[in-house]
Amino acid sequence: MMHSYYIENKDKIKKNMRKLLSPVSPELEEVSGKKYDVVFEEMWDYYEINLLERFPYVGGDKVSGTKNLTGAYCFVAMGEVLKIYGLAMDDIAHLMVLSYERFYKKMPGVIRGIMGKIYNNPKKLNQMLIKQVGPMCFRQLQYIERLNIMPQAKRLKSCVHMVRKPVSN
Repeated sequence: MMHSYYIENKDKIKKNMRKLLSPVSPELEEVSGKKYDVVFEEMWDYYEINLLERFPYVGGDKVSGTKNLTGAYCFVAMGEVLKIYGLAMDDIAHLMVLSYERFYKKMPGVIRGIMGKIYNNPKKLNQMLIKQVGPMCFRQLQYIERLNIMPQAKRLKSCVHMVRKPVSN
């Protein structure tokens, strides 16, 4: 059963999916031979029917991990639909990266510069991970442990361990 957060926020998730995939709309039209809106609806249908229902609740709007989770699976839905059109996995991966790059290049240079400084500063990055990823990591660990998927649980335990111990410069 789909978590109520995802039911209540389907429109917002769909809007974010459209933002992520629209930068490669010309390529999607070329590959599918259909208008972007038609291909997008196929991807959304796949996403909604096959993926959204399985998402664990990781904190909703309060946690950036929710947007990361829903956004990452937009690319999974895109890949699954593009396989139907006969696109090779390498070409699908290329479109995913291209979409992501074009999406972030739309950001103002000032914001991209600030993000770059944060991501290249271990102390700031660690503070951000402790604040944002820590709670998400714990919820994912609990979810995966409930499913009894050991390799992923071990990886997440190491993630939680990293988040608990700040990296010093």
